Amino acid sequence: MLIVEVSNPSGPPKFSLRLSFLLIVQLLIGADMNAKGGHYGSVLQAAPSSGSEPIFQLLIANDATVNLQGGYFGSAIQATACCKSEPIVELLIANGANVNARGARYDSALRAALAEGNEIIAGLLRTSDAEEPPNQNETEGQA
Repeated sequence: MLIVEVSNPSGPPKFSLRLSFLLIVQLLIGADMNAKGGHYGSVLQAAPSSGSEPIFQLLIANDATVNLQGGYFGSAIQATACCKSEPIVELLIANGANVNARGARYDSALRAALAEGNEIIAGLLRTSDAEEPPNQNETEGQA
């Protein structure tokens, strides 16, 4: 929920405008859903913080690419694996998310889920053929 407060110092009391994340996304329809940049890298990677499945459905319906790479988590599936939202992980998988995408904070969605203690999401990822990524120590000695 976004709250915008407006006040008039010379008189009437301030009021608040409350906009849901879903409304904000609806207002952005028509914008480039795959624009890269910012801390999260893309709108689909930032969306897990909302925890809202309808937001993901709306973004995907408006051509947000589920496998867009970049940002803090690396991909939308990696970001969502940290957020304890099984329905959103299932939605991303159903829309072709690469469960074995590598890179960024945790290196993989499975590693992100395990690091955050999300055993249910780890199970969903494994059921969708997510592979155990090699340990960092194992790959460093092979360079």
